[in-house]
Amino acid sequence: MNVRMVMTDERLQDTHSTWAGVLVDDLMTIFSEGKMFDDPHTLETLDDMGKRMKAAYDEILVRFGGNSIGIVSHGDPIRTLYFRLYNPQAPYPSYLELTKVLSLGPAEGIRLQIDRNGKLEPDIEMISGG
Repeated sequence: MNVRMVMTDERLQDTHSTWAGVLVDDLMTIFSEGKMFDDPHTLETLDDMGKRMKAAYDEILVRFGGNSIGIVSHGDPIRTLYFRLYNPQAPYPSYLELTKVLSLGPAEGIRLQIDRNGKLEPDIEMISGG
């Protein structure tokens, strides 16, 4: 693969939170109960995250559309972007439901195809980085 340019965009970062320093057992309890975005340690909602991810995506598409583009982030931000792309007007489901909409394991991602008119193709391809 020939990578011609690498750029960073803070809107593509992981969930805005204050989880640093929290015991792993406490984090995993909140996570397994699907209450990650209901907890005060998480400083943004799924909708907030989806808006920043979609804004970054839209800007990238306008700037680099017609080229092969890679967007790298973490699982939750990618899930919110994926959901918004395929459900432009729908409210976000619960966190647990969102993880079922797009199941990602470690070092996994998705490949989306966008046609010349900027329309998202319905099929996705799972890719693994590991």
